[in-house]
Amino acid sequence: MLLFTNQPSERLTYIANFLFAEVAGINYSIITEIPDDFGDEIILNYSALPLDSIPQMVPHGLLNECEVREIIPEKPEFIGGLPFFFKTSEKAAFPHDIFSAAFYLLSRYEEYLPHKTDKYQRFDEQTAYAIPDVEFQPFQHKKFEFIPTIDIDSFYAHKGKGFWRTAASFFINLKKGNFEVLAEKVQVLLNLKPDPFQTFDLIEALHTDIENLHFFVSVADFGKFDKNISYKNKRFRDKMAALARNYSVGLHPGFESNFNKKILETELHRLSAITNTAISTSRQHYLKLSFPSTYRNLIELGFKTDFTMGWSSALGFRAGTCNKHLFFDLKENKSTRLAVIPFQVMDVSLFEYLKLNREQANERITQIIAQIANVNGIFVSIWHNETFSEFNNSEKNKVYLHTLKLCRHWIKR
Repeated sequence: MLLFTNQPSERLTYIANFLFAEVAGINYSIITEIPDDFGDEIILNYSALPLDSIPQMVPHGLLNECEVREIIPEKPEFIGGLPFFFKTSEKAAFPHDIFSAAFYLLSRYEEYLPHKTDKYQRFDEQTAYAIPDVEFQPFQHKKFEFIPTIDIDSFYAHKGKGFWRTAASFFINLKKGNFEVLAEKVQVLLNLKPDPFQTFDLIEALHTDIENLHFFVSVADFGKFDKNISYKNKRFRDKMAALARNYSVGLHPGFESNFNKKILETELHRLSAITNTAISTSRQHYLKLSFPSTYRNLIELGFKTDFTMGWSSALGFRAGTCNKHLFFDLKENKSTRLAVIPFQVMDVSLFEYLKLNREQANERITQIIAQIANVNGIFVSIWHNETFSEFNNSEKNKVYLHTLKLCRHWIKR
């Protein structure tokens, strides 16, 4: 395929490579002159110049720019059930600039602009430009892929907290009248029952026939938003090393690391030493993303892949896609080497933010997985080790079993 333009740019190259090479598996070239004889080659005219017998898409202008400016897309128009925006010409074969629209979503353009934030200083997803889920059609060169991921915010519920944290927890639960929690805490500390957050054997057993299981581990210092036990704890270190021998283990950077690259670097070295592996993947704690600083810090420290792209209080597609893509730094106006793998479903979103019951959660997950499977995309879920506690009695984990069943079905399709 040939893509004609009279204004080549970094942005056009980036989005064309994503749409044609990565998503569609199509060999393409960007050209600035129309050949006299192009045989059976398909040509798309991406310019304002009308060319006889060549389908045209008139550029919006976004891909020819180098700066970031305030752009608010119009309300999407639905054609064939798919949303389109950035309308540029009624007369062209393609009335909308699909390349600019895809770039706007994929680059997270709106998150570079002044925006409302939530209590954790994150982009407020309630103000995001709303585009329904996935807009790409199926491509046979790919197959549906499932990547289950587990965040380890807290290795133990009760153990390993030290005297003062344990004492404070006793006092707080006593004051609140949480006597069941107190009773459990005493039993765990006296080794009369296992710590409820020790669910790793169960997690591994659930995924024996599913590849790509990933763990993201917090080794941050204790703080307001980081509550894991000390990274020096021997049982913690031994278990993380064991997981790293069989699965992908990545860093779950602490909350404060988003404001201080030195903290991020310290945590990276900690986890590398614990696992005796080179850590190259990450997912930000609290899904805290600041553009472009978060991704720049990861790149500078040698990370290759990040799994943070998704919503905390909603389900779906933050960047408008379920496909892996490279981070495009809008401030530098260039593509980078950092791969971004979006997720679509998280346990906290389902049960704490949206407060869905089992049936409602199953229905939403079924819809999302079907959407992704129908475009041969990547479904990524986030669950926490603590959510698997009391597995046989938990409605939440029946939802996870439903998710696994669906994914097995689509994988075998």
